[in-house]
Amino acid sequence: MNTTIKPVQLIVGSKFFLYIFFNIVISFAFLPLLISFNLKDIEIKISYIFLSYCLLAIIFWACLSIWILTATIVKYFMNRHSNSLYAHSLLFLIITWGGVFLFKMSIGYTIVFAYITIPIILPICYLIMRGLSTRYLYGLFKQTHIGHKAKKFKSNKFYQSTYLNQTKVQILSYFRNRLLSELTLLLGILVLLTLAFYYFLDDLTFMYIYSFILNIGLKEIMIITPLYFGMDYRKYKTSIYKMNITVYPYFIPRVLIALLINFLIYFLFISFNSFVLNQEFLAQFSGFIPIFFVSMISLFFGFVFKITEGNKAIILIGILVFVSLIDFVLNNYVTNSYYVNFIYLGTGILLFLIVEYLFLRKPVLR
Repeated sequence: MNTTIKPVQLIVGSKFFLYIFFNIVISFAFLPLLISFNLKDIEIKISYIFLSYCLLAIIFWACLSIWILTATIVKYFMNRHSNSLYAHSLLFLIITWGGVFLFKMSIGYTIVFAYITIPIILPICYLIMRGLSTRYLYGLFKQTHIGHKAKKFKSNKFYQSTYLNQTKVQILSYFRNRLLSELTLLLGILVLLTLAFYYFLDDLTFMYIYSFILNIGLKEIMIITPLYFGMDYRKYKTSIYKMNITVYPYFIPRVLIALLINFLIYFLFISFNSFVLNQEFLAQFSGFIPIFFVSMISLFFGFVFKITEGNKAIILIGILVFVSLIDFVLNNYVTNSYYVNFIYLGTGILLFLIVEYLFLRKPVLR
């Protein structure tokens, strides 16, 4: 790091393009609503749109500064260099929702709230990032060099079947990369948010928020596992070639594990909704076919694009927007649900075959 760039400049610069992409995604998400207002001759003030983008800037940079603050606190008190995901995320949620609750109790969600937070919160966020950026980057660099050390080492039993061996290797990879812990945490956050909105919002507002959680939040979790499969292949394909295995023992177990994880996530979510929120259980089983479609799209993007830690968030949001646009087109222009499910299933199978043919030839490395 022999450079004159300050740590806060490095952090802000690395997240700036993500901030721009964040605004673009939000704009496209609410563009149909603005178009419908225009068609109904509902006046939309430019000042309100400008104020909305200012609030989006506050939300983005405030979340980044709180994340840096919580990371510093967790590293200091736990005195460790590994990634304490649950402690870090729990502290982040407590500080974030605690701040929102205090603002609501003090001045409420009014126009005064917006005009007060804009000139105050952004300088506070900058001061937090400026004061803690050096310590935060030092912790990231040290964590990268030290890594996550296993407490115990034990021998593993390997089977005669290549399919079982590859299944076990992939499961061990998910555990060591803490991917399953990340998915569990995200699912728990969605469940808590759904429960909170159910008890504190009216029925109409809850149904709108619930639809957003189901179509955006839950699909974002389901994109992660297949995407990591493609990332690992592009990263370790030389080592995969040395394994000297054919296509199907390598490919089929990993695809089935990704689908099984996504199906389990959806099953747990609809089970919670059925027993706690008193929703119909069997009617939600039609969502398993779109899950297969979302998983295959994520798998395809993971193999096609070179994904790193720097652009992973952008690719993730891009896939989410792409899937949402396809859902919007199909649900508005194809009236029969059987045709929609047939398109989902056929497209997913086609993407599966494309990945197998283009990237996984015999031997695995093309």
